[in-house]
Amino acid sequence: MPAPKKRFHMTSDVLCLRPEEDFLRVGVVPPAGLAIAYRALDDADVPELIRNVRALVIPAVGPPLDAALFEASKVELVQVTGAGIDRLDQPALKRLDMPSPMFRAAATGRSPNMCCPRHWP
Repeated sequence: MPAPKKRFHMTSDVLCLRPEEDFLRVGVVPPAGLAIAYRALDDADVPELIRNVRALVIPAVGPPLDAALFEASKVELVQVTGAGIDRLDQPALKRLDMPSPMFRAAATGRSPNMCCPRHWP
């Protein structure tokens, strides 16, 4: 059994609220130039991480995310895996100038395409 991941304050480019294993299982390896933190929505450090990451990846299934999480954040992109765009307050994200594209979920057995703004590595 692998050792539990250490939790500490870190600077990440991306916060992913899906397990890393979902991506690795279908052969998706993110670019080496991206620092990615994998968490569950109910992890205690998620609000702080959302304030400091450039992108957020969320699964389609789950409760709607409170728009207040994004108010003082550095998030430039919210990526939904699957059909869960209803989890986001679209008018609030539009007001904050945060795009929210979608890609297929890893659970479909197909490789999801990581979607990032062009100026990212």
